[in-house]
Amino acid sequence: AAARVISSEGAIPLFCHQYADTESFRPQQQYSKKKDGIFWAGKLSVGDFAEAYRDRLQLFERIKNSTGFFWREATNPEKKIWEVVKEKDCYKGLLNLPSNCPGFTSNFFENLAMGGCVLQHDVSSPHPEGLEPGVHYLTYSKNDPESLLEVSARFMAEPGRFQKMAELGREACLRGHSLSIRAGEIFGALLRNITFVAISHREQRISFVSLLTK
Repeated sequence: AAARVISSEGAIPLFCHQYADTESFRPQQQYSKKKDGIFWAGKLSVGDFAEAYRDRLQLFERIKNSTGFFWREATNPEKKIWEVVKEKDCYKGLLNLPSNCPGFTSNFFENLAMGGCVLQHDVSSPHPEGLEPGVHYLTYSKNDPESLLEVSARFMAEPGRFQKMAELGREACLRGHSLSIRAGEIFGALLRNITFVAISHREQRISFVSLLTK
């Protein structure tokens, strides 16, 4: 939808994934020392975004009473960034639920950076480079609450078995999805498009001059 709006204004839409601030989101605990549980923190009171958060609320209602699941509403209480990092660092499993953002959100990348095994819903946007479901993180269907229960039960049956997945996910995040890397990608894309526009304008001017001299 955003791409259509941008294109309608005569501009070129550029897509990029969100990222993790890997300087802030760094684990202090080894995976083996973390709690055998799955943690999620996010907004439940969504105001005008009720429709966009419908999938989140349905999934949350199904998993909230599951054994080994821990959660906190993000704004109740609202915590400082270092407190959020410490909170995420306590658990072997880190859940990402759908929001009003259709792609891979910063919470997904931050969870990877924290060294936990990430449970991520399927999305329709292009897949992040270097990250593969079933290798770097676990995946479930956002339209099927039972798939979330199945994946979380499989994880909770033997959390230690997913240590390698968590390690690979963190490595891939640091390698390709940090703030500095994403900023470089954005500036690179802008530079390429500015160069393209400049060359196009130059060619148009040359063509115009040629017509005048014929």
